[in-house]
Amino acid sequence: MLLIMALLPFYTFSQESRNSYLSGAISGEYSQTNHSGYGSVGLDAWIPIKKKYTLNYGIRMGIPGNGIYVRGSAGLMLGGALIGASGEEGGLLVAIGAITMLLPEGVGVYVGNDKRKIHIGINPLAAEYRFIPQPKSEWSQLSGNICVRGEFPMEWGNVNFISPYLATFYNYDAVNPFGVRAGISVGFKNN
Repeated sequence: MLLIMALLPFYTFSQESRNSYLSGAISGEYSQTNHSGYGSVGLDAWIPIKKKYTLNYGIRMGIPGNGIYVRGSAGLMLGGALIGASGEEGGLLVAIGAITMLLPEGVGVYVGNDKRKIHIGINPLAAEYRFIPQPKSEWSQLSGNICVRGEFPMEWGNVNFISPYLATFYNYDAVNPFGVRAGISVGFKNN
């Protein structure tokens, strides 16, 4: 496994592809840890850097059991909290919050060609928030994930691709930190 990870950058530099377009998607997924499972829906964006690399952004919302679950980039959540805390005065706190919201969740790389490709994302800067009304419980935590998704071209209305994915995640400072996510994205590009 370590050998594959070490050789992956050499493989990606040698591939020819034209992936320098902004991609976005509507996603549905199911997450499972050893103590709970829940579904969520969300939005994803992959902003290109050169031809093969991306900045990854995402936000999800779900209803696990009798509560609420939100996951997004840590920058998005921190920036939103700073803007919310700024009050009517705004000013410097709003500016810092807006800049913080631009921080990506992680980075990614495309492997393959335009017809058959895989996107590997390493996303260490995610944040999660959960609220359960009965018994009342509320918490947030930072998390990270590694996501591998296929991208298959498709022309159906405005849809440009369909993308099944699988991710492993780690919740920092959690009792049961590891979990798995599986989902599917319906995507759009700005060709």
